[in-house]
Amino acid sequence: MLGISANAASIRIHRAKGRLAVALGRKNDAGAGHEGVGNTPVERQKEAT
Repeated sequence: MLGISANAASIRIHRAKGRLAVALGRKNDAGAGHEGVGNTPVERQKEAT
């Protein structure tokens, strides 16, 4: 559709995400997601013992 390969499209998206992160003032390069919420099965098992 765009006249470019899938790899080129992937590279463009990667670069655009980097520019967006800079524009939004991301403070670190950590990925998105939860950070140690402490409610994993392993954590619950430790609390139970």
